[in-house]
Amino acid sequence: MKTHKARCKNCKSTVVLTEHLRSYILSDHVRCTIQSRIASCQTCTTVVYAERLPKESSIKDRDILAWLRNRKSPPRCLECGGTDLQYPNEKGLLRCHRCGEDIQIRGDSRLVLSRRWDWYTSEGELVGANIMSPSRGAVPIEPKPALPTGEKRTNE
Repeated sequence: MKTHKARCKNCKSTVVLTEHLRSYILSDHVRCTIQSRIASCQTCTTVVYAERLPKESSIKDRDILAWLRNRKSPPRCLECGGTDLQYPNEKGLLRCHRCGEDIQIRGDSRLVLSRRWDWYTSEGELVGANIMSPSRGAVPIEPKPALPTGEKRTNE
């Protein structure tokens, strides 16, 4: 799994992001792996992974193509479901929520074997999560609920 480290050059605020499995549930028989990208979520007030919707030209499966053409929501934060996202500028930098200075994003060289698997609706809303256990299989866990539009998550 990918990991990234986001660190503010000024206040030294650091976020370590670890990717895990995420899938859309498009129908009873169709699942699609979620592609992600780094973004700054204005709702979470931190650096997160956000949806990266595929380009139509890259899709060969007609069920997935139909889903993409019918989708109404813009890309969402994969943590809170918010849509107020900012992406790295041409230099690969984001703005720090604490001090407003540049945040540098780097790929981290750690190997992480994440066993978490999150499930999302076709519109990118989190509906469930599992931890994959060698002895018990898929064990449901309670994901963080999405925040109502306009609310911001406080540091927990």
